[in-house]
Amino acid sequence: MVNTTRQFYILATAVVVSLGSLAWQSSANRRFEPLSPTVMAFVDIQNVFNSLEQRAQMFSDAEAYAEELQEEIVARRHKITDIDSEIELYKKGSDKRKELEQKQKLDSLAYNVFVDCCEDKLKRFEARGIRSMYDNIRAAAEKLSKENGWDVVFVNDAAVKLPDGDNPNIMGEIASRRVLYANTNFDVTDQLIEYMNGEFDEMAVR
Repeated sequence: MVNTTRQFYILATAVVVSLGSLAWQSSANRRFEPLSPTVMAFVDIQNVFNSLEQRAQMFSDAEAYAEELQEEIVARRHKITDIDSEIELYKKGSDKRKELEQKQKLDSLAYNVFVDCCEDKLKRFEARGIRSMYDNIRAAAEKLSKENGWDVVFVNDAAVKLPDGDNPNIMGEIASRRVLYANTNFDVTDQLIEYMNGEFDEMAVR
């Protein structure tokens, strides 16, 4: 009976050791299994923004919108100055003159508020345009990546020069950078610009 039990334990131990060895080998094989290299690409995002036809269209639209707002600003300013001639028709201290002077003050305050509002509208208009361009850049980068087998596309912030001179925020500028060097062979900026402008022209024709 003792021998049988001892033999069982010896056999069980051998099985456990064998299974452990196989498990370690399997884990080691998975760990050192060769992986396909990651294909990386870089773009100069500032160059992309500056070279897009969509950007030129955005500035054209912004200019037209600014002119539209400016017409309203001029019209409101003329209404305020026109009151001057009307005020002169009444004696100083008269109720009608006081009424017109008060109206002019209120219109001037409303005018200043409107001018500030127009500036904010223009900034928001441009911000929406920039956001739209960025979304299109991301979408185009994704399409090109799938077509060319790129795994990741980085923004090459090393392409943007640091501020000249003794800028007090130089450390902040450096800390915000993520790329110290990028091989120009992996730069796809021109390819991305050409692709996006081609798509933009195609949409304009439709």
